[in-house]
Amino acid sequence: MIGAGASAAAGFGVGRSSGLDVLDCIEPWKEIRAGGSGGYLVVSVEGKKVVIEEGSNEGGFDTVQACCKKSNSRVLYGSFPFRNKGLLRFAFFSFIGNEVGGMARGRVSLQRAGVYAAFDGVTADLSFNGIEEVTRDFVVQALSRLPGVEGLELM
Repeated sequence: MIGAGASAAAGFGVGRSSGLDVLDCIEPWKEIRAGGSGGYLVVSVEGKKVVIEEGSNEGGFDTVQACCKKSNSRVLYGSFPFRNKGLLRFAFFSFIGNEVGGMARGRVSLQRAGVYAAFDGVTADLSFNGIEEVTRDFVVQALSRLPGVEGLELM
């Protein structure tokens, strides 16, 4: 059995390798994954720290979409649930709002890798460049291109 010390050490390693402090999102993410019914988590980066914006054991893509719509001048990262072949899966995403400036856009590729590492167990990786891409059709089309996808259901 892995104790809390091991989790903290793993989180410290993730933060060290990316330069980001991701410790605050590791436990909430584990709880969402363990919930079994899906859930979502949306985070942002402030300085060198990953900060939770929204998250719950209930909610899914529609909640993430609403969060992105009200954050058009920000960069967000997170995860939402979907079902593939009846099994619960999670998709990681990055969202760059339409009003995000050039310097912030330039930091996304570096930040994204560090945040992604904290979202253990995701099976898909999506990038949204602008609010017009945060739609069910876009996501279903993107997830449908993954190998072995059958009976895809966004939650």
